[in-house]
Formats: sequence, structure tokens, C-alpha cells
Amino acid sequence: MKKLITTTILLFLLVTTTSLAADSSLASESLKPPTLSNSVNGLFPGLELTKDYLLYQYLERMGYRVLSDNGQGYSYQLTKEFLLTYPGTLIWGVQSFDPTPYLGQIINVRKFIVINHPLDKHSEEGKTEVHVLVVNDIPLGGTSLPYSKETLLGGFYSLDGRTIEQVLKIANYTTEYPIWLKNWRQRFQ
Repeated sequence: MKKLITTTILLFLLVTTTSLAADSSLASESLKPPTLSNSVNGLFPGLELTKDYLLYQYLERMGYRVLSDNGQGYSYQLTKEFLLTYPGTLIWGVQSFDPTPYLGQIINVRKFIVINHPLDKHSEEGKTEVHVLVVNDIPLGGTSLPYSKETLLGGFYSLDGRTIEQVLKIANYTTEYPIWLKNWRQRFQ
């Protein structure tokens, strides 16, 4: 039974991958799904899910279409010091989960250009740059910003395009953000 389920899933992925690559409605700048290599249980030589494919699926489940994979952005060890400095406070302030369980772990940041994102409307080119936070090959969350060839100034948006005020449910940034920041600093000192 397990082999039948695995076979069915692999056939679905093979058909989906093939049809996506052949679909003329997808713009030429749209990427084909990552290469599926090696074999799974000897069923289909040359077919195995990759870590990259899982990241693509993560973004696609959020409703985004990946136009380009800009690869590994940077890596860092998540420390209390990082959470207390720029850009750590801004990156982790827009996550909707507690960073504490990831202290001491290596965070890999993968960069992608996507469309169908809420921030597309703020980009002259109608695209969004997303940075996915990955720990042990598992996407946790990330940040986003309107795509621009120019350098943008300011803070980060959450992976789904929310501001820090929206993530933290702050009604008055001027009065409530300093309180949140003071609590954040006390928590990670």
C-alpha cells in the first residue's frame, strides 16, 4: 500500500512538473519546478524531491508564483545579540512566531522573485522579492519587499506582506511600538 501511495504521488508530481513546463500560459520568465533527481525506492530513476522543490511548494501554497530563484542570500546564527540589532529586530519582529526555539541555530535565507503577492501593486514591475528563513531545510517564515532595481529604504514586511504594525496588531505606532521594542529588548538581553 505504501509503495502504491508513493507511486501515485510521484506520478502526480511528474505529470504536474511536465504540464507546468509545457503550459504556454506560464510566462517565459516563470521558472520550471526544480530538477527532480536520483530515484525514490527504485520506482522512477531520476525522480526525487529536492529541498528546493519544497521551498517552491511552500511559496506556491501561499499563492505566489516563483519567477526566479536568486539562491542563497546569506546565513547567520540566530543569537540574542542579532535579535537586538538591525536588521535582526526588524526581520524577526515581522514573524508571527516566537524566535526563541531557533536561538543558536543557523538561519539560511533564500531569495526569490514572485508574483501574485500583496506587495506586487507597490512595485513598478509588479513583482515582489521574498526572503525565506530556512532552518534545517524547513522554511519557517520570512520577509518581503516590493521588487525594485533601486535600493529601497525602510523596514521589512512579513512574508505575506504585512507591516510590523499589522503583525503586532499595533493601532498607534508612535506610542505602542516603543513599548513593544522595550519588551523585546528586555526579553533578549
